[in-house]
Amino acid sequence: MKKILALAVLTLLFVNCQESNNQKSKKDELVASTNQEVKNEKTVLASDSEGYKLMQQNCFTCHFEKPDPSKKSQMIAPPMLNIQEHYKPSFGDKKAFVEAIVKWVNKPSKAEAMMPGAVRKFNLMPPMPIGDEKITKIAEVLYDIDFGDLPVQRDAMKSGVLSLNNGKKWQLQKQDYDSVLQIAAQLKNFKSEDVNAYHNLGKSIFNQAKKLLFNKSYDSKTLKEIQIFFHKVEDDMHLLMAVKTTKEGDNQIAKLNKYFKEFPNYFE
Repeated sequence: MKKILALAVLTLLFVNCQESNNQKSKKDELVASTNQEVKNEKTVLASDSEGYKLMQQNCFTCHFEKPDPSKKSQMIAPPMLNIQEHYKPSFGDKKAFVEAIVKWVNKPSKAEAMMPGAVRKFNLMPPMPIGDEKITKIAEVLYDIDFGDLPVQRDAMKSGVLSLNNGKKWQLQKQDYDSVLQIAAQLKNFKSEDVNAYHNLGKSIFNQAKKLLFNKSYDSKTLKEIQIFFHKVEDDMHLLMAVKTTKEGDNQIAKLNKYFKEFPNYFE
């Protein structure tokens, strides 16, 4: 009798557990579905807005909406999706994002560039004198809209593997090599209780990296390896500029530290 009762209890527990798991699964599916519906609605609203129409009129002449490998030879500026993915991690909120875009469109400069690779490839865009109100509406849509996923092959640099130059390290100019070692030292020795200090560090090391990326004296093979190295850490540098807590900042620095340790293995 006791065995039968124990078996009944176990069966009941198993059934309840299964029902609980099923309910959790259904709940997770409902949350995912709701999030997707909100995302889709947000996208529809953004693409039907005045800001999106202004983007079509003023931006799509030079910028594709998102990368299109079949039209690679026709690209004369980075796609809007690439701009969005570079700027959003670097600025803590929509207001800061919009202000950065307005500032850039009014007065593009290498000093303010968040996409040094694109500037090197396409040169600086000319100022767009269409007025802050229109630029603001475009920037707000650029922040909100979901352009969809980037093509898998969109960035060979980020998926590239560093290699040596016929078994030897790549030769850099002394000031460039020393600059990267300085970045590594800044990261290794950094500690602060002020989250703004992490933001400033991110801006500082990114600006130092830009100088190397803008150096046109390197041959194409050396430059490719330099770009592969920095493109792999570019996202982490951007994220460091906008961390919300010192703990997040420490995590980003740990990632950067790990990668910058590899630099002397490939360059000298």
